[in-house]
Amino acid sequence: TRELFSAQVGRGAFRNGFPIHASQTKALPDALLSLQLGSNRGKEMMTSYHNNFDRLMGSVGIHGHRSLGSAAISMIYVAQGMCDGYVEYGIHSWDVAAAGVIVLEAGGVLMDPTGAPFHVMSRKVLCAGTQELADALAATLTHADYEPEA
Repeated sequence: TRELFSAQVGRGAFRNGFPIHASQTKALPDALLSLQLGSNRGKEMMTSYHNNFDRLMGSVGIHGHRSLGSAAISMIYVAQGMCDGYVEYGIHSWDVAAAGVIVLEAGGVLMDPTGAPFHVMSRKVLCAGTQELADALAATLTHADYEPEA
């Protein structure tokens, strides 16, 4: 795509040298979300994923859903305002570390899907353009305890 995304703590986030900014969407019904299955396809995780998807698409009624197949790309979409939020369980630190800095420097929010602070080794991530959206998403999700498959 001839795109280079970069960020430095305290200096902003950029696409090909031009500043990018996360969206200002605050409410779930207005949000375009990226949701991924993750690597754990165990019964408990799949049940949790299906319950969350049904809740977000049904009773909450989010604006739309995308599944991009890449944690880094999904997070970059949030950072540049092309998507309002993203959540995934089962990712690795190398999937999210660089993109996490870009999200934060673009004015977005990075946290654990349970609402706790983000930890790069936790194997789960939630990011959004605004704190209000991140909090609403975390409060809506059910959480299976993520245990990597042996």
